[in-house]
Amino acid sequence: MNTQAQIKGREKGRAKSLRMAFLALAACIVLVPAGNKSANAFYYCYYCICAFTDNMATQLLVITDHTILQTVSIGMAVPVPFGVGGFGSLQMLMSNTLLNNQALRALQKMAQQMSVTIMQEAAAVGGFVDASAQIDTQTTIQRLSARAYKDYNPSVGMCTFGTNARSLAESDHLGQTTAAILNRYQMARMQNLENSNASEGPAIDRAGRLEQFAKKFCFKYDQNAISGKTDTGLHALCDTAAPVAEMNRDTDYMRTVLQARTIGVSDFTDTAENNDEQAILALASNLYSHRVFPSLTKSVILNPANHSEILDMRSVLAQHNVAQASFNTIVGMKAAGTAGTMSSSGGGGGNSIDTGGYMKVILSELGLSANDAEAYIGSKRPSYLAQLEILAKKIYQRPEFYTELYESPANVKRRGVAMQAIGLMLNRDIYESQMRSEAILSTLLEMDVNDAQDVVQTSLDRMTENRQ
Repeated sequence: MNTQAQIKGREKGRAKSLRMAFLALAACIVLVPAGNKSANAFYYCYYCICAFTDNMATQLLVITDHTILQTVSIGMAVPVPFGVGGFGSLQMLMSNTLLNNQALRALQKMAQQMSVTIMQEAAAVGGFVDASAQIDTQTTIQRLSARAYKDYNPSVGMCTFGTNARSLAESDHLGQTTAAILNRYQMARMQNLENSNASEGPAIDRAGRLEQFAKKFCFKYDQNAISGKTDTGLHALCDTAAPVAEMNRDTDYMRTVLQARTIGVSDFTDTAENNDEQAILALASNLYSHRVFPSLTKSVILNPANHSEILDMRSVLAQHNVAQASFNTIVGMKAAGTAGTMSSSGGGGGNSIDTGGYMKVILSELGLSANDAEAYIGSKRPSYLAQLEILAKKIYQRPEFYTELYESPANVKRRGVAMQAIGLMLNRDIYESQMRSEAILSTLLEMDVNDAQDVVQTSLDRMTENRQ
């Protein structure tokens, strides 16, 4: 009821103010002269009254509007008066009702909605980032897998190197052992050791070697033999049962050692002697220490006058041994190597395949038949030198070696490393050969120096005798 009375009072006050404004405006119209020029002195006074009246009317309007502002209706059916307090009550209403109850809740909901929206957007962006990272990871894995497949794909060329080099070290060791055994045999012969052919002196040594020559190496058509006449040439000496393939092998270095790639002299531990062993031992006896020293008796050894000659004899033995070492090393490098067997099933059992079989495949790719390939390497157990020749020379003469270079770059690099390793082995063998050559040259130089020293010593002895 009070609110309705206030509204009615407000409307009456506003109507009263409007009536007073209209009355003032009408009075101004009545007082304004209707065009009498003689009343100029009162013209401005009349207008001052109008200005005063308009001012009063404006004040009434401001007061009325201020009264209206004292009652606020914010979304309510009934206006709510401020009461005493004026604009302070309006501020409280704005702060409590509008801001706290309306705007703040709306802003909180808006902030919450924006946070949820931002989190959803962040989740979407995170999903894109995760997807990008996963795609990059999968791409990297696929790239590395493709690279690994390409780089670690088995290479036939690398298998060729590995298969043919698997028994190389063992064959090298076996060749060194053979050279040591040959050196021991020759030293025993030159020193007249027991159970050697020269144990009883040079006469027995030559008799045994001549008997072996007549049965094993003699060629009856040598020494200007006339066909059809058995009393010419070496018919009287040669044994008719001597094999043709072994004739003159005791003197033919080219056919016995140099031309052969594999010599069957690696089985000195057994009791049987094969043709290659007999030929090598006979050739070494003809090349080195053809005349062995006689056996020394106890009286000769105990005689002080012979001690100088005994030392000279041992010096000659040492010099001969230097020359024999090169011969023994060459024969050892060409000695039959190990079989290098490997199970065909990939395990420890099964049928074994020797290294020579794989080397025949390489030679067959060069156009050789199976028989020619076996004759080329000389045995099913090729020597260290024969294996090294295949790896360092023949393998590069195959067309397949160059066609296999159209592989992955990694396999080509691996093959290059294998070739460098083979080159290092060759360089090592060349170095050892040069060392043996230097030893022989130094021995020859020492022999020449000894001869010159003997001449000088003889001259000094003569000068001393003449002074006496």
